[in-house]
Amino acid sequence: MNSGQARGTYTISGRQAVTEILKSSWSVREVLISRKSARRMEEILQHAERAGVPVVVLDDDVFRARCPGAFQGVSATVEKAPAFAVQDLLKRAEEQGEDPFLLAVDGVEDPQNLGAMARTALSMGVHGLVVPRRRVARLGEGAARASAGAVFHLPVAEVPNVHWFIRWAKDNGFWVYGMDAQGSAELWHQEFTGPVAIIVGGEGRGLSRLVRESCDVVVRIPMYGPVNSLNASVAAALALYEVRRQRAFERPPRS
Repeated sequence: MNSGQARGTYTISGRQAVTEILKSSWSVREVLISRKSARRMEEILQHAERAGVPVVVLDDDVFRARCPGAFQGVSATVEKAPAFAVQDLLKRAEEQGEDPFLLAVDGVEDPQNLGAMARTALSMGVHGLVVPRRRVARLGEGAARASAGAVFHLPVAEVPNVHWFIRWAKDNGFWVYGMDAQGSAELWHQEFTGPVAIIVGGEGRGLSRLVRESCDVVVRIPMYGPVNSLNASVAAALALYEVRRQRAFERPPRS
């Protein structure tokens, strides 16, 4: 957060990220554009006009002073993400006529990883991202850029902690799968039918002990080379793709 920036707001930069947030339900206070870049911002200007967001074109030196480190000559000041409850994510699945499909993160503190997970989750039709209140990367500039703006379209529900979410998920008929390199079951041998929640652990540490013990199944991704673990966002992507792959085919209900 830049000094002088209002509490509870974030600065997002880059053409794609700013375009996507203007198309989303997030609240945008203003968009700043450098004069040199203004001729390339027609799409952003159109979306800002539709959303009723003020746009200020600044001389290049003024823009650099007000937006240090801004990317591609455009910056937006945005308020925190719209608040969703986990129950809202169920409603979203119901509206789409699908079994609920959620992704939760346990201690993911790298915004690049969180953004990459959000991008894959949105592309795989995940109905929402679940994050704990503590020990998680915020959905700011780094996550927005890594997600190519996907964080602005994927509903995010904040919960007290991941163990609380697992209890809630089981009470609502979910099968909960934790991703861990030491899991007892292989990803390719699971049947992802019905409501599914995928839990991905943080960088290096993986799933916490309590979360691992609370999952219905702890799943590992088979590895065939000398490296025995994957980046958290890559592991999440493989799991989400496998769930979506299975959902593309008719399968009998789980007994």
